[in-house]
Amino acid sequence: MTAHRRYAFRAFGAILLVCVLAVAVGGGCAKRKTAETPSLSDAAAESSFALKEGSSFIIQQTGVAFEGKFDVVVPTHNQRRIVLTSYQPNVSASVAWDLIQLVLTDEARAALKAYEDGGRNGEPPKPEYGQLMESGTVSEIGLKSTHDVALPAEWQLGDAADRSSALFVGSDVYQELSRTRYSTVRVDVVGAARKAVGIDADMNALITAISDRAKSLDGKTDVDLMKAEEGRIDYSVKMNGVETTVKAIQARNWYGEMIVLDDARHPLILAFAFDPDLSGIQVAEEDVNALKGLLSYRVAEINP
Repeated sequence: MTAHRRYAFRAFGAILLVCVLAVAVGGGCAKRKTAETPSLSDAAAESSFALKEGSSFIIQQTGVAFEGKFDVVVPTHNQRRIVLTSYQPNVSASVAWDLIQLVLTDEARAALKAYEDGGRNGEPPKPEYGQLMESGTVSEIGLKSTHDVALPAEWQLGDAADRSSALFVGSDVYQELSRTRYSTVRVDVVGAARKAVGIDADMNALITAISDRAKSLDGKTDVDLMKAEEGRIDYSVKMNGVETTVKAIQARNWYGEMIVLDDARHPLILAFAFDPDLSGIQVAEEDVNALKGLLSYRVAEINP
């Protein structure tokens, strides 16, 4: 697929809401509760639906990056539609994706800056947005023995090949989380973050601080070791437009929390919340929230 970036700016008024980032890309974004299932020993669990070639997902994030500027927005302003263009469960997959973002127009940014510089007197300007669309493909996604996961923030415009499990965890990872509750899951958050933020100095300083903190834990903590909670949780997601509850595995390593569909054939990552321990790191809170929004995501809808 030829790389392309299409700008179709159209202004409309809206009130900008800030989604407070917490678990799975924002508090309240994912509805879930602990189920009564006592253990994860049943590795043969299956969902009530089957994914196949042509199945699609909509994932949402609360952080947008546009021309070196970063905003925290409501999830519906930052949606990525993903279609499985080929799929062999537990073997391999390829996807095509489109990212639709609503970003402030230059005029709206200028008006907002003037309002802030002027001491925020009077009514704030109404934000006006333009629609930014990007697209690409990811092929050669491995779904069996890999322990690597490529976050959507790593995906580049155009064609890309990736041996990681991308939107899924590898079959081996699923089996280990199900049977022993422990598995190594390597999420290259530092690499993904650098691709997402470009050359922004403040954000890169934050990324370097996170990388240094992770390296300092070497020998004390395995930052990639993911531990699943006992039992399963109920996770709420739209299925063909209808709110549906599915069983999921809730697991965490040092970098954050992952919610995985409890299905041996389709271990889809339903959500990833980037949330490392940043205590003691002197960084701006808005930069932290923006980075969390850029790296975290949740599956909002599945269309099998």
